Amino acid sequence: MFSSKKAWLCWTLAVSYVILIFGFQTGYAVINPKISETLGLSATEMSLIGATYTFFFAFFQIFSGSILDKAGVKPAIPLACLFLTMGLVLFVLSKSIWGFVLAQIFVALGGSFGFIGAGFVGRIWFTKERYGLMFSWVQFVASVSACLIQLVFIKVLEHLPWNDVVIGFSILGGVMILLMIIMLDNPKELDFQPLRIETARTVIKGCIVDLLKIIRRKKVLFIMLIGAVSFGSMLSFSIVWGSRLLQSYGIGQNQAHVAVAMSWLGLAIGSPLFSYISNSLRSNAKALGIGLIGQTVTLAILVCLQTNAWQSTLLLFLFGIFTGASMLPFAIAASLVDANQVGTSAALVNGSQFLFGAILVSMPGYLLNLSPAAGMRQILLPVFFTLLATTSCYILLGKKAAK
Repeated sequence: MFSSKKAWLCWTLAVSYVILIFGFQTGYAVINPKISETLGLSATEMSLIGATYTFFFAFFQIFSGSILDKAGVKPAIPLACLFLTMGLVLFVLSKSIWGFVLAQIFVALGGSFGFIGAGFVGRIWFTKERYGLMFSWVQFVASVSACLIQLVFIKVLEHLPWNDVVIGFSILGGVMILLMIIMLDNPKELDFQPLRIETARTVIKGCIVDLLKIIRRKKVLFIMLIGAVSFGSMLSFSIVWGSRLLQSYGIGQNQAHVAVAMSWLGLAIGSPLFSYISNSLRSNAKALGIGLIGQTVTLAILVCLQTNAWQSTLLLFLFGIFTGASMLPFAIAASLVDANQVGTSAALVNGSQFLFGAILVSMPGYLLNLSPAAGMRQILLPVFFTLLATTSCYILLGKKAAK
């Protein structure tokens, strides 16, 4: 659409920011046992810290997409990176559960502009027809990096304390802020409002108006729910509970972390793969259905049958591939709203995914708190049944809504 060099530069910067966010988010799955050991926090308390990020991430998403629609990517994304970096610094300084909760709120505020911001860059700097594909490639890059960073975390934490690793991320955040200030930009052909304190009321009012318009559309709400449960179940297993489940099967901690990392590699492959499948079938609805069925089957085997290390790794890899279909709701929702509401619709889809992620991350911890003697398999069954019910509902009632 516009200058290809500038377009790719802005897209690369935005995706680099997503890598930073996903790297810390997935790395939390590796460092949370270390934090628990160091500070004496229970599994329930660690799940609360993990759920805090996903809940507030979802809340801030309500406004991030609309702010991008109104103000563009600059200065919105550099400011978001500043909040993220502040959160990382607070994470290092925290000594209690409430310190980590506060840090996660700042990280969530900054992170809420990451994935959606990279998708928005793809929308304003590239053609409309490439929007869905660019979103898939954002997820591909983010998931590959998440997998690799998680594997690096496993090795690095054998030699360094967890807080030194987080300090490294905060330094990268500072470097990212400077690069964004210098090189990130909005297309001059598009007219965005200045993001100033005195115009905040107008921007927020516009956000609320756009949100109300979108959530009144039943098809959009339905697609949000489907994508939310699909990706939310992935977050539950990839951030906190997957490695704990595998360890309950007698699999070593490092092997369990590697297996969970493979779910992110699977998601990296599955995101563009399901974009290709939907194009081949000429139906987002059918492709989404295939993904949901695949997720449900692999999760059923993982939770209901005790598997060994290589079987668990393969199942989580396949689970990640099928979760790639959760990227399709972005394109489906975008096709159901006006052109100037694409950022808002994407934020709602992404926000709902992380909101359900918060619920599905915290639910097993809550059940474990109620029944300390319960096994990992028992407390994770509700996550599976939620996915099963959603898949059944979609197959029986919902394909028309996605057309």
